[in-house]
Amino acid sequence: MTPVDPDQFRPGSGDHRQETPCPSCGYDLRGLPVGTVCPECGVGPAEAHDPHVELLDPRFQRSSGASDEAGRSRVSRPYRSASRTCQSCGFDLSGGTSVGRCPECGLDYDFQRERSAAASTLLPSSIAVTRRWRLGVILCIVAMSGYICLTGYGLFTSSLPIYELGMLVAMAAWCAGCWLILPDSLDGDSAVWRVVRLAACGLQL
Repeated sequence: MTPVDPDQFRPGSGDHRQETPCPSCGYDLRGLPVGTVCPECGVGPAEAHDPHVELLDPRFQRSSGASDEAGRSRVSRPYRSASRTCQSCGFDLSGGTSVGRCPECGLDYDFQRERSAAASTLLPSSIAVTRRWRLGVILCIVAMSGYICLTGYGLFTSSLPIYELGMLVAMAAWCAGCWLILPDSLDGDSAVWRVVRLAACGLQL
């Protein structure tokens, strides 16, 4: 029978995030304060592993197989979010792996499947927050709304000069919006690509 240290039954002395066996002898360290020397072999946490890396009991890690390198990399990747908890028992899973099993209730979790709605894989956030990009989007929306309204207006009026002027303004606003939406970083250091981007916006007319 594995000996049990009476200190682990002291109230408030344990840290659930350190529920892991001793890396040296495998002694169960659950319930012991953080940084406690192993009562079985006497190895301290600083001697066994990096104190800045929080360990997770390997029995609760889930791998897709020995031949699946991607699965192993997903299990070993730390999850940095401080707001992740187990959906079953509410256990704090921050600091652990992004894919694994809850050490408290054993429920499997996979935080890599969750994706923030505000994040975009097509447009970098550094561009989406700029005033230029937002102004370009507003111009395109106004131009499209004006184009739709003028199309309906042209069906019930014989005033062609007003209709043609309105359509010209709407198309010019659309071209300007496209120019503002497309970032200058697409050109790089090439003047040719800058001309191509300008021509593409001009052809919107």
